[in-house]
Amino acid sequence: MRTSRWGATECYQGNCLLELGDYTQAAHSFEQAIGGVPTMCVRRKAELTVDLAQARLGEGEPAEAVRLAQEAIAVFARRGSVAGMSRVHRFRDRVAPRQPGVARELDDFVRSLQE
Repeated sequence: MRTSRWGATECYQGNCLLELGDYTQAAHSFEQAIGGVPTMCVRRKAELTVDLAQARLGEGEPAEAVRLAQEAIAVFARRGSVAGMSRVHRFRDRVAPRQPGVARELDDFVRSLQE
C-alpha cells in the first residue's frame, strides 16, 4: 500500500484495526503512517505514536507501549500541545483499568517533566 499524505489512510486503517482487535496489523498501519509524515511534522508523528502505543499494548508489549507514549509526551510537552497531552491522557485512561502499571509509569513520567 502506498502511504497517503501525512499517513491519513493508514491512520484510519490502524484505528479500525484497533477497534477490531487486530493489534499487529494496526501497529503495522501506524508504522506506515508515521513513515509517511514529513520529518518536520513532529507533533503529527507524536499523535500517531500514541496510536502505535495502544496497538503495542494490545499486542502484549506494555514496556514498548510505555516507551512510545513517553516519546509522544516529551514532544507534546516541548511543543506545548494541549491537544496532544489530552490524547495521551485519553490513552492513559483507557489502559488504567486493565494495566494500572502502565498508567502509573505514564503518570510518573509526566510528573518528572513538571519538576
